[in-house]
Amino acid sequence: MGLNFSILFSLPWECVKLGFMVTPLVFIYPTTKRYFKYPQLVLGATFNFGVFIGYAALSASNSVAWQAVAPFYIGGILWTIVYDSIYAFQDRKFDKKLNLNSTAIQMEHNPHTILAGLAATSVGCFATGGLMAGL
Repeated sequence: MGLNFSILFSLPWECVKLGFMVTPLVFIYPTTKRYFKYPQLVLGATFNFGVFIGYAALSASNSVAWQAVAPFYIGGILWTIVYDSIYAFQDRKFDKKLNLNSTAIQMEHNPHTILAGLAATSVGCFATGGLMAGL
């Protein structure tokens, strides 16, 4: 964590503020499989927050154009749910035995439709973000 903060503090102040905003999620994520039915959602929210920090670091004003970056963030969260749910299917029986939660358990009766829908929505979010950013 010390290395992470040393990198964060080398960035503009707006990035530091954003980094502190996501820090609580970094600390609570490891416990989410015990208390939250959709831990992949928390993983996605944590993992993809870097789009805000990266945008702020590279923008001339060191601020975030929320209308352009938010669709990328949402798309990244959805994509994280997709790939980590696929991965979580391997541990589904073990997780149930330990009374842990995952999106794989929640969607085990209809995974193909749900994952395809999330993936398609993710791509739509990325396209929207690209249009909003003028790409």
